[in-house]
Amino acid sequence: MNIYDLIYVAWKRERQTKILQPLEDDFYRKIKPYINHLENQKNNETDSIMVRLFDKRSHRVSYILNDLISIRMEKHFSDVMNGVLSPTELPSEERQYRTHIEQQQKILRNSALGLEDQIEIDEELEEGYRLMEFTSNESNPFIGSDLMTYGPIVKGDFVLLTNDNSRNFMLKSKANEVEINQD
Repeated sequence: MNIYDLIYVAWKRERQTKILQPLEDDFYRKIKPYINHLENQKNNETDSIMVRLFDKRSHRVSYILNDLISIRMEKHFSDVMNGVLSPTELPSEERQYRTHIEQQQKILRNSALGLEDQIEIDEELEEGYRLMEFTSNESNPFIGSDLMTYGPIVKGDFVLLTNDNSRNFMLKSKANEVEINQD
């Protein structure tokens, strides 16, 4: 598959679903030389017809790539807001972007709710589960960090969730932890 096809197929796949699609770690590094090649061909070509062809191809690739990146950025943001895990295969640039969004969301939420001192955000929570009582509806099913599907959830439901998913719902004020006395 040539580079144009690689970009085009990724773009078509991304437009056809609401779920963020996996992409290879080096996806963007693979396409940079191709974009540079199109620009060089356009700038170094002497035949005006060929210049227009390279220019058209360059604009088309630029459009597809910009749209692909915009769609993926929106999906990353939406997934972070809804607590959806990212695909395991992501370009390194997108992993960095997603981590930044997650950190900024935590900072804003904690600051706005005055939780800076009350809830410490651990980058790696211990493995385990918490019993949660939901204080609002969660109409869309979601995949937890344990890769299990949860939901839809109705206000008042009790759900056993992983520690990190529990934390996310507590930060969004959508659930409270239920203490279990082992007396």
